[in-house]
Amino acid sequence: MDNIPVMLKIKEVPARFPGTNEHMVRQLVLTGQIPSVIVGTKKYLICEETLSEFLRRGNNTPEPEPSGKIRRIN
Repeated sequence: MDNIPVMLKIKEVPARFPGTNEHMVRQLVLTGQIPSVIVGTKKYLICEETLSEFLRRGNNTPEPEPSGKIRRIN
């Protein structure tokens, strides 16, 4: 029974992780940056441990390269 993960609804996340908000968490889920489980037709559940690890790591993804003919000059 100790291996059962604690799953949080998006609305529960800000209470457990101060500094987060529902909109931010929803965007992370919808873009696939954090894994989730869909229950029913609308409810997303997020593993508390996975979210904690994601927040601990921070956003270490590189910025996408600009595309098109206009480029930034440093």
